[in-house]
Amino acid sequence: MSKVFAFDFDGLLVDGLNECVLVSWNGFHNKGIEHFGPEGLDAIPASFIDTFKNHRNFSRHLGHFITPFYAHKHFKNQIDFDDAYSQIDEKVVNGFVERVNLYRKAARQTQYKQWIQYHSFYTGVENLLKDISYPIYIVTGKDATSVSEILQYSNIHIPSEKIFGECREKVNVLRNIAQMEHAKMSEVLFFDDNITNAINAHKNGFNSYWATWGYNAPDHWDIAKESEVPIISLHDFHEMGLVEEVET
Repeated sequence: MSKVFAFDFDGLLVDGLNECVLVSWNGFHNKGIEHFGPEGLDAIPASFIDTFKNHRNFSRHLGHFITPFYAHKHFKNQIDFDDAYSQIDEKVVNGFVERVNLYRKAARQTQYKQWIQYHSFYTGVENLLKDISYPIYIVTGKDATSVSEILQYSNIHIPSEKIFGECREKVNVLRNIAQMEHAKMSEVLFFDDNITNAINAHKNGFNSYWATWGYNAPDHWDIAKESEVPIISLHDFHEMGLVEEVET
């Protein structure tokens, strides 16, 4: 069977939590770029960072990062988080996303070394990506330019046309990928650390997997067990035979 791999980014391939905290806080409060870095991170209230980490477990795109600024509590399930997010005016969310993207761009361009160091690949993933000979696509809520920069820094070469950034809804992107590769939807293997994304892909005919080493919440485990989506650990990920065997 031919294979096409579609990977989420943050929480699956890379841990960039502190960068997300910094650009969200500084973008929301219109902070200058000089606040991007360790001192800026230390200046952010610990209570906010703790809340952000909890909300990150339920977030599926950049717009969701606004929620801890309005809902100052920890969530236990996806339904309550989604309800809190839905109560924030869409124009406010869009303005936040625009400011954060601009701030992230400025950090990337003016403090590249510091910015890149806030992104670390999960154990073994960097080499795995270099060894996969099947087509690889990135389907993520992060902007495509940032993803491309992080990959290039680690000498991982994925063409820009195969990086789909700022995705709020991933199923249509996966359909597009299947068409681009002339593949059946079942031949597209999709990996995401958000169970909702994984289930939506599965329901639409894609071969999806829920990755448990990224950002998730206790109720996601219950949701996953009730679904037909395979649950995989980072060890499972490395043992799946993602690298094509070449006969010698």
